[in-house]
Amino acid sequence: MVSVGRLVAVGALIIALIAVEPLLGGLDQAFQYIQEYSGFIYPGIIVVFGLGLLWKRASSTAAVWTAILTIPMGILFKIMLPNVAFQFRAGYIFILLFVFFVVVSYFDKKYVRCEQPSETDQKQMLLWAKILGSAGILMILAAAIVTILGMIHPGGNPDTSVIAYLNDIGFQAFYFFGVLTGSSAIWLYSNSKDRVQDVKALPINLKLFATDRGYTIGTCGIVLITFLLYALLW
Repeated sequence: MVSVGRLVAVGALIIALIAVEPLLGGLDQAFQYIQEYSGFIYPGIIVVFGLGLLWKRASSTAAVWTAILTIPMGILFKIMLPNVAFQFRAGYIFILLFVFFVVVSYFDKKYVRCEQPSETDQKQMLLWAKILGSAGILMILAAAIVTILGMIHPGGNPDTSVIAYLNDIGFQAFYFFGVLTGSSAIWLYSNSKDRVQDVKALPINLKLFATDRGYTIGTCGIVLITFLLYALLW
């Protein structure tokens, strides 16, 4: 199988060099195609691997069907919403796949009894579930307010109107950030409270996610630098 995989990879590269590159018309357009069409699979990957690794009730049935639906939904949204930015289409698909995954997992009967985490771990999980859940709700509310105000006052000038400017730069993306953040709150709460888990669930030790102060400061620094770059160069 390894040999077959290598041959397929080499063949794909040759085909791309000969046939695809001239059709794209340039490096910028090539990256645009790569980003847009990789968005057909990213939502499913995030849902399947994220919940599959971190949520003890994630079921194999939900994972399989989520993976199956990912590309067809990408094609459907591409046809139905051709004028919507591909980043937003991927975000809408992510939300739908996340809801689908959670619902199917809860209705799946292939689970076993399990012990709840220690009291210390439970407190940590519930604390972060509240923090992330609150942050997710605030993001969604902020995006909803900006969207509604933009609909009430359409045609505003982004140079003179804050709401028009926020809509112009894609503030609606906070819907997706909110759901992504809130999804962590859901699996944290479930992992702390549920007394059942999927038969193939892996045990999770919270100590695996512990980081030192240097890592935290470095991460915050990277986020701040990225924010400043986007703010200055947008």
